[in-house]
Amino acid sequence: MFKVAVILLIVITVVVLFCLVTAVIGVFGLGGPVSDWLFNFIDMDWLLKYQAFVSGSVAALLLLWAVALALFQLRTMGRTTYADLLLRVSEEWDSDPFIRSRHLILEIAPIDMEESEQRKAVKETMETVAGKGHENYFILTRPLDFLEGLAFLVRKNYIPLDDVHRAFGQPMVMYYQLFQDYIEEMRNQPGNSKAYTELSEVVKKLSTK
Repeated sequence: MFKVAVILLIVITVVVLFCLVTAVIGVFGLGGPVSDWLFNFIDMDWLLKYQAFVSGSVAALLLLWAVALALFQLRTMGRTTYADLLLRVSEEWDSDPFIRSRHLILEIAPIDMEESEQRKAVKETMETVAGKGHENYFILTRPLDFLEGLAFLVRKNYIPLDDVHRAFGQPMVMYYQLFQDYIEEMRNQPGNSKAYTELSEVVKKLSTK
């Protein structure tokens, strides 16, 4: 839509400039084949009679260009802000605390373990450390909480799902599946029915891609 409006504005600008050039030639009496050709398209008497209208049209055109420039700057700023957000998210995921969390999860559920056994090992560990203020509880849930927040940004359209799919699709699906048994048990507890629902919805969408 924005591109169509800009193209229309360019066409209007060309038409107005064409009229202005013709008017200047008429006012200063510049002759020649070019002026004769222009006069075949423009009614000079009408231009001179409605100078105020022509001046107002030019002013309105300049205002439209100013608005178009402002909108373009806002769109560019939006893309820059989004790029900065995605960069900060990636940097946070690769920071030392998250690396520590991923290493601990890998110790609990090695990649050579069957998926059902991985989920069981994670669930048993979480049941051991949950509700006791255990440091490992916060270390283990850090990736889940982070991905839940990222899923919220996707739902609010701050980050496109396709970009999340490319950058975080694999860890989103993997960590949700690893913790799925624990999450389902957690949702059965009073007040926790909405636990990690944002992440769950995004994982469903990612699974269809």
